[in-house]
Amino acid sequence: MNCSRFVVLALMSCILAGCGAPSKSASNGDIQASPTGTSGSTGSGGTGGGGGGTGGGGGGGGTPTPIAVVDTFSIASWQTCGTCGNTGGSGNPASAIYSVSDATTPSIDGHSSKFSIAAQDPYADAYWWYVDSPTYASSKHVAYEFQLYMPASARDASQAVEFEFQQTSGGMTFNFAWQADFSRGIWRNFDYLNRAWVGTSVPLTMLTPDTWHLIRVEGTRDGTTVTNTSITVDGVAYTVNSKFTAKNTGAANKFTNAFQLDSDGAKDPYAVYVDKMKVEIY
Repeated sequence: MNCSRFVVLALMSCILAGCGAPSKSASNGDIQASPTGTSGSTGSGGTGGGGGGTGGGGGGGGTPTPIAVVDTFSIASWQTCGTCGNTGGSGNPASAIYSVSDATTPSIDGHSSKFSIAAQDPYADAYWWYVDSPTYASSKHVAYEFQLYMPASARDASQAVEFEFQQTSGGMTFNFAWQADFSRGIWRNFDYLNRAWVGTSVPLTMLTPDTWHLIRVEGTRDGTTVTNTSITVDGVAYTVNSKFTAKNTGAANKFTNAFQLDSDGAKDPYAVYVDKMKVEIY
């Protein structure tokens, strides 16, 4: 991921549609999930670029060949609103120095993306999103996959890492957000309509620091309901099937994917590395 570097110091209080969800809000009850075996996705170190990989996951039952694959994410094209992700779950303004830049070490293919944050206030966050083709807004099945490397220092300093893909079609917004909640030790999904994180029973113990982890999530939808069907970590798939009502926003057709870093109360700076990112459209 060859890219240019940008660093911004922001003081913002807007609430962004997407992973800009209250990182500290309470759960609305846990969603039970269970391992469903290994998936068709490759393990740590190997998702194919080039737009041809089919991937797997989705509850361990295999998936059809995608009709489109987005696997080129120029860092210069990532958009950001800085700390707009409803910092601390209260919407209060908070500032952070944040950046995304090209890195060669660690990396899988010679180039990874380094996402960094240095909080100026407790629980500040940094949110980036990428605008994909609006043609994909009508898709009923999407997968989001990437390799994540968290140094031990980042794991200690991070409150959470969040990511999502989001569609708006026919005025309805369908948000598929995931949060690796290190403070609680679980994965959570976001109820976009009610703006609340909901815990799953999928543990975070598999995300050991100082190594690459392949993360893949899949989601489906109908005209009114979002279903986060599964998460796969290093080839082990968990069926989740958390369901949330889509929100009528009246917005134009749009498709985005996003990534977010959340700081904890100590405000220690940290960085994570992402490689082999791709979005599959079915």
